[in-house]
Amino acid sequence: MDNSIRILILGNYISSKNVYYSEIETFIGLQKKGFHITVAANENSEIRAFFENHHIEYISIEPKKKFDKHFANGIADIITSKSIQILYVRNGKHLRSFLPFIKKRDFKIVTYYGSASLHWHDPFAYLSYLNPKIDKIICNSEYVYQHVRKQLFGRAKNRAVKIYKGYSTKWFSDVKPFNYTLLNIPKDAIKVIMVGRNDKVKDIPTFLKMTACFNNDIHFILAGHHLTQEHLSAYSQIIQQKNIHLLGFRKDVPELIKGANIYVQTSISEGLGRAISEAAVMGKPIVMTDAGGCTELIDENQSGFVAPIKDYIKLAEHIQKLIESPDLRRQMGQNAIHKIKTELSIDKTIEGFYELFKDLS
Repeated sequence: MDNSIRILILGNYISSKNVYYSEIETFIGLQKKGFHITVAANENSEIRAFFENHHIEYISIEPKKKFDKHFANGIADIITSKSIQILYVRNGKHLRSFLPFIKKRDFKIVTYYGSASLHWHDPFAYLSYLNPKIDKIICNSEYVYQHVRKQLFGRAKNRAVKIYKGYSTKWFSDVKPFNYTLLNIPKDAIKVIMVGRNDKVKDIPTFLKMTACFNNDIHFILAGHHLTQEHLSAYSQIIQQKNIHLLGFRKDVPELIKGANIYVQTSISEGLGRAISEAAVMGKPIVMTDAGGCTELIDENQSGFVAPIKDYIKLAEHIQKLIESPDLRRQMGQNAIHKIKTELSIDKTIEGFYELFKDLS
């Protein structure tokens, strides 16, 4: 057996590859730097093929219940047979399913956290992220990093580390802008898009209230789980009065974003924000709420605007500035790309993981 650091990635791939670009490219980058990477996850033929094309073994395994001893034994067997030194677990569901059963010997456990919903007073948190078996918690923004540290005490605070979830313009260079005329939207109309899911965190009502501040020549697009007429029936009056297009779940989100003029996020909390990152890397000016880690993705008034949470009037004012100035939209979009390339690149992410895993091995 060679002397390279051997890492087992425990993943969960339930969507198409574009959702996991940063994650996948990080693992491939680590493999290129000399680490030996093995991925264990649910069966996903698209993701499997991508990893195997880069000479990374993909093992199909997933938990079947909340506490799954059979799953834990399967992971333990992989760790033993492949002399794994670091187990990197991508989500809490997997942690909870095997941590009570697995015995740590000569390997470290690292996990990932990307929101501000972890709390020391929650007893269930000690079955996953706050479990003492965890050696490091990778946080995807300064906002999340500071939050996680507050949930840890004494020396345990050192478990938290910050590594931004980086992006690359190359991933979206071949993406074709969505043809919005297919939705009966005029070619030259201003299109404002938000991507997310219909839940309290994304605060879709604030987005809808914001649309009432504009004339009917501006078109607003909502894409994501449960963003449909059926699930937003309480707002049917405003939806019918304005040019609001409810697309629901879509697999062509990058195309939708690229075809729009302005990206908006009305969340009340964001660890970082995948859709915001994609909008930035595709050169879109961004208007967002002051919802945490997402503000780290832009330079305020340079690549985007920030409004107070739930302040739909201020959001509308920022959008209006962008509507009135194509040059401002263009300049902010260019600045957004520059921000990603210089501060939030995938290369920096790979380097951060490399240094962390090297120190742990």
